[in-house]
Amino acid sequence: MTKENAAKDLQTATKLFLDQGNQVEGYNSQAVAHTIVKDYQGAIAAYTQSIKLNPQDAQAYNKRGNAYSDLGEKQKAIADYNQAIKIDPYFDDAYNKVLFAKNRETSKRL
Repeated sequence: MTKENAAKDLQTATKLFLDQGNQVEGYNSQAVAHTIVKDYQGAIAAYTQSIKLNPQDAQAYNKRGNAYSDLGEKQKAIADYNQAIKIDPYFDDAYNKVLFAKNRETSKRL
């Protein structure tokens, strides 16, 4: 299965979620499809819609942070990782990503 086929399948799943009224899952699936084809702006837009509907979704903040990181927008990524941690203080992945992003920034300055 190619990335494009996977993205197409996720778009189909997205439509099903949205048609069934599950907008949060629909936007999350849409974001994953955008990420697969490296459309990080599209992923950010979809995760933002998901977050508007469910502002307590630590995973959505974490994944949107990943998309910001992939675009080189480290401060926005760190802000999203921190929000994920605020929602779920036991979210180890978000802690690791904050540390990684901050270490990359520090090493760039040296």
